[in-house]
Formats: sequence, structure tokens, C-alpha cells
Amino acid sequence: MSSGTRGQFSVNSKSPMKRLEDLPLNKKLMAVMVLTSMAVVFLSAVAFSSYELITYHRRIIKDISSTAVVVAAGCKEPLISRRAVDAQRVLLALRANPNVTAAGLYDRDGDLLARYPPNWSIGSFPLLPENGSYRIENGSLILFEPISGPDRILGTLYIRSDLVPYYAQLRSYALIVAAILAASFVISLWLADAMQKHITEPLLELVSTARIISERGDFTVRARRISGGEIGLLTDGFNRMLQRIQAQGEVEKRSEELRSFLAAIVESSDEGIIGKDLNGVVVSWNAGATRTFGYTAAEMIGRSVTMLLPAEHVADEDEILRGARRGEIQHYETVRVRKNGEQFPVSLTISPIQNAKGEVIGVSSISRDITQRRRAEEEIKRMNAELETRVRERTAELSHANAELEAFAYSVAHDLKAPLRHIDAFTRALMEDYGAQVPEEARLYLERIRKGSHGMGRLVEDLLNLSKVGRQELKRRPVRLNDVVKRVVTDVRRETAGRQIEWEIHELPEVECDAGLMRQVFYNLLSNAAKYTSKRTVAEIVVGAETVNGVVRIYVQDNGVGFNMKHAGKLFGVFQRLHSADQFEGTGVGLATVARIVKKHHGQVWAEGEVGRGATFGFSLPRTATPSSGSVVTPV
Repeated sequence: MSSGTRGQFSVNSKSPMKRLEDLPLNKKLMAVMVLTSMAVVFLSAVAFSSYELITYHRRIIKDISSTAVVVAAGCKEPLISRRAVDAQRVLLALRANPNVTAAGLYDRDGDLLARYPPNWSIGSFPLLPENGSYRIENGSLILFEPISGPDRILGTLYIRSDLVPYYAQLRSYALIVAAILAASFVISLWLADAMQKHITEPLLELVSTARIISERGDFTVRARRISGGEIGLLTDGFNRMLQRIQAQGEVEKRSEELRSFLAAIVESSDEGIIGKDLNGVVVSWNAGATRTFGYTAAEMIGRSVTMLLPAEHVADEDEILRGARRGEIQHYETVRVRKNGEQFPVSLTISPIQNAKGEVIGVSSISRDITQRRRAEEEIKRMNAELETRVRERTAELSHANAELEAFAYSVAHDLKAPLRHIDAFTRALMEDYGAQVPEEARLYLERIRKGSHGMGRLVEDLLNLSKVGRQELKRRPVRLNDVVKRVVTDVRRETAGRQIEWEIHELPEVECDAGLMRQVFYNLLSNAAKYTSKRTVAEIVVGAETVNGVVRIYVQDNGVGFNMKHAGKLFGVFQRLHSADQFEGTGVGLATVARIVKKHHGQVWAEGEVGRGATFGFSLPRTATPSSGSVVTPV
């Protein structure tokens, strides 16, 4: 194996630590500061997230266990009397807990007495109950709660609870940790870059001064003292040395000292620095040039620099030398050849070398390998092109999927209207024609059927409205929002006749919008406010507006039951409700419709509230035609 091959193998097989040592000082400082910061942030985020997830997991188990104890207590009497109807009624109370997906009540012989949901087949439940225990299986928490009487075991309660909220919490924490790490990386990188400049700038000032001295031979220049401490002392020492050299009378001694000093700087540089005469023959070759080109100084000194040029670029050297003779400093990028024949891109700085008389006696060439840069540029271009293609494809796929989903939802909701009307009509006819013959319990069942069909009908209508919003084209025109609100308040008053509601309507602006859709927005918000203030003796509802930087913010405020702000993100989602249907009627579609309409107008929705202290729902619109005056208007 030749010496050249051994040298190449040594360079290419450097350890990571050796490559770190070869980095410039500013890069090393940045790496240490960034890695330290990221390690601290990562460990802190992982510790916090782990604690939160463990606590949340325990809370889920505790909540479902508490629910099981309460339901088990209510099931004792039905187990003793073996009344399946009563037991079924107790299990139906589990509808208030959306996380409970199934429940079953077994007697002491292991027979299934009642089940929830009642329409599930018996095969969907365990054949036999287990002793009091719980376990996690297929994304669900399964719990068996024994039910004891005064002197014996009456039966066992089986509950299955969905752990989707737990896994959603897990994903949320993962996203939070990723966001924290990304933000911390950017901040630490910025701070590290800012801090390392204060450390490396004085050293770079010294290098710059040395380069000026090398190029001009002018010992009157001095390095600026940028900082104190050891580097400041180094700068002072450097300048004093220059002063002594300048003051020395012996030109030869001064020149020799300067050559030694500059030679040390050149030799220690990571860049390939080559000195050549005006014929292109190499006269000096530093260690950086050996690392860059693979040739040793012994192999290159005395030979033409054209050995480093590809055949098609050999003629470029004549132009380089002509420019140097004219005293020009040249910067450009080109291609050079390593000892192993590999061509690679370089950035060159060509400077003329002058003697004391100002005559050009040689040329200095500084070579920088820009291959970790060209590859990076090409990779960035490739990745950008690939990303743009993927974005276009995904956008098209999502648009198509949304259109199909919108059409499907509209079709399903529309087709449900007819069977719901039939259910309502037949149950009403049954009660009217056979009312006297129908037992009281059966009449209650029929009333529940009618109530359920009415609720389903409202849900279908809300879904149709939501679907229409997505497909309906906006008809923008100037609209006075006070006129819209006045008509909506009249409708809501008619629906809440007998209640005491104090309305406070401020002057609202005129905006460019779709009048019909905007009426739907106000109807949904005002009817919501009226609904959730129904438990107040005197309800207070305020409608107002403010304009900030050309953006209109409309709000509806009430003194109702309010809500916990940690659930605010759910409010504008489809079927997302914070109260059960037994507390307040509703389908969970109204606020989703508001959000979709506002989004079509390029606006945003928001909500604020406090439990027991009321709530404020609002939305923003991009532009106003007439600003609000702040006065109050009381509608008729």
C-alpha cells in the first residue's frame, strides 16, 4: 500500500471525536452549548410528561372504579328481586359517562341479568364474570365489581371503559414535547450563535489582521482590542509585537520574524493555502492543502500547480496569473482534482504577493472544499421539489375526500328524515287510536320513542344545515348586523316566552358578508345563550363589537352556567358537548355550524367562560364598512 493510499485512508476513517476536533472554534462552542441545552430540556420534558401521564392513568382507573361502586350499589335491589327491568334502568344511567362503552350485571350464578347498551348481543359480553379485578385489553379498561349483600355475594358488575382519551393525552404530550424541543433548539441555537461571536470575534480579528499583514506587508496595522481577559491580553501582545517589529532597524531580521509568524498562521489554517511564483510553480504548501488535495508538501513544492486542475481548466491558470500580476484579488468557484483523481468543487481566493517596493513577486491561493455545501444545496432542492409534489397530491386527495364526505353526510341525513317522520306518525297514531288500551308503562315507552325521534329529527336538520354551509356559495353584500340581530332576537323571544331575559345590544358595524348565513350564526349563538341561562331567574345577554386593525370582533355574552376553559377546544367541534342532554337539550352541531360559516368568511371563532359565571362566544370578520359607535340599541 502506497503512502498516498495510507494518507487517504487515515483522513476518511477519522473517528467522530477527531472530526469534532477539526471543527472551527465557533462551531465547537455552538455544539457544546446547544447539546447541553437540548439535553436539559429533553430530560425535563420527558420527566414532566411521564409524571402527568401516570397521574392521568391513575385518575382514569379511579374514576371508573368510583362509577362501578355507585352503579353496583344501585343494582343490589334488582339483584335481590331479580327484576331485569329495574337492573336495566340502573345500567342506562351509564349514558352520562361517555367513556363507558359496555356494562353487564351478572347474578350470583353467573347469568347475565341486564346489559348496556341494551341492543348489544349477549355474545358481546363475557360468558362468566371474573373475581373483583381490572385490566387493560384492546384499548379498553375492563373492571369486575362484586356486589355483596348482608350475608352473601349477590352478583358481579362488569364495566368496559374506552381509553381513547388516555391515548389522545399521550399523543398530546408527545406533540408538546416535540414542540418544546423544536423551540428550545431554535432558541439555544440562536443564543449559542450570539454568545460564541463574543468569544470568537477577537480571534477572528487577529486572523484578519494577520491576513492583511500577509497580503500588504504593512506592519503599521493593529488588531482591534474587542474584549478583555486572556484574549484581550493576547491582542495587546500581538499589537506590541507588531510595534517592536516596525521599530526594528534591521529589515532582514524583521522580515524573518514576520515570515516565521505568518508561516505558523498559514500552516495551522484548516484551509488549503498555496504559494506559487508568477509561473504557477508551487513554492509553499500548508497542512490544509495536504488535507484538501491529498499531496504532501514534498510532492508538490517545485511542481506546477496545474497538476491540481482538470484538463479542461488548465488554461484558467494563465488568466489567474495575469490577474495577480495586475494586483487583483480574485474570488470564484471552480473544480480541482485530488491525488486520487477525484474532482471536487472549491472556492478560491487568489491574492498577489508584493515585495517592499510594491512589486508582485508571487501569488497566494486559498482553497476551500465546498463539497458538505454543494451536496446540501442539491439535497435541499430535491427535498423541496419532493415536498411540493407531496403537498399538491395530499391537497388534492383531501379536497376529494372532503367533497365525498360532505356528499355522504348530506345524503345520509336527508334519507333519515322520512323514517323519522314515519316513527313519529305511527307512535302518535298508536297513542291516539289505542290510548285507553295501552298500559301506562307502554305509554311512557311510546313517549320516549317520540321524544327520541324528535331529537333525531333536530339532529338531522342540524347536520343538513352544516352540510349546506360547506357547499353553499357565499353571496357577499353590505349587511347591517344590527338588523340581523334584531330579527334573531325577535325569534328567540318568541321561543322563550315567559322567561325574564334582559337584552343589551350595542351598535354593530356594517360588514361585507352573506346575510342568510350570518343570520344562522347569530341565531345559533343567541339561542345557545338563552338555553344556558335558563336556570337564572333573570337572564342577561349582551351583544357587542370592537374593531382592531381593521378586523371586526363580534361577541355574545351571557350570565349562564359557563364552562371550564380547559374544554374550550372542544366547543366548536361536531357533536362536542360539555353538558348532558338531561341538563340542556341540543345536538352538538350548532357551534360547529357557526365555526364553518365564519371560516367561509375568512374569520375566526373563540370562546371564554368560567363555571357558574357565564360565557362569551365570539367571532371575527376581516373588514368593516362602517365602524361601531359604541352606543346601545334595545331591540323591540
